[in-house]
Amino acid sequence: MRWMFLVAAILLLPGCADMQRQKLAEQFRQDSDAVAAECEAVVRLPAVQPLVGFIPIQADQSSLEQLSDTRTPDEAQQRALSALNSAQMRCRMMQQTLIGKYYGDQAATLYDEYVQKTKAAMAELWAGRITFGSFNTQRASLYSDMKTQANALAQEARQRAQAADEARRNAVLQGLAARPPTPMPAPAPVFQPVQPYIIPTPAVRTTTCGPSFGGYTTCTTR
Repeated sequence: MRWMFLVAAILLLPGCADMQRQKLAEQFRQDSDAVAAECEAVVRLPAVQPLVGFIPIQADQSSLEQLSDTRTPDEAQQRALSALNSAQMRCRMMQQTLIGKYYGDQAATLYDEYVQKTKAAMAELWAGRITFGSFNTQRASLYSDMKTQANALAQEARQRAQAADEARRNAVLQGLAARPPTPMPAPAPVFQPVQPYIIPTPAVRTTTCGPSFGGYTTCTTR
């Protein structure tokens, strides 16, 4: 039995990035396929074939004939029930590990309770104290109860995740509100054209020379 009815609760949990959800979904698919291969191999064992048609593979897939079957197991079917119980041990262990890994301890405990109650009903069937129809009815009822409780656990998980997301958002908003306002930068100065530098014109100097005297000429510059 695969707990595929719960996988949507995992994949739709808020607070996970898309990449994280995709990675989780792929890992779940690989782990679930490994468990399914182990469990599906059990029903193909030659030792359990006397039970084919008397007990459905899936607990919630009993036909009307199987639910109303008034027969009790014969010796061959008793041996088949013993073989089925032994062969299912590894399958059940792998299922419980898978459930605990992805859905938590509460879900794993819930599954274990279903297994133990189903096993007790199977013992009653093996002993001939109940009929195949009674066993199939009890098994379907136990499965339905487990599924209802599992869905309730998934709903609680979604609510906790939503509350955690809301708390994180509120914390971010409060942090932003507590920050001091960021000062506005000073406006850039208005452009002022630079006056061109004017090189001063040098004054014109005049040199005047007087008449020669004793072979010398006197000059004056103004």
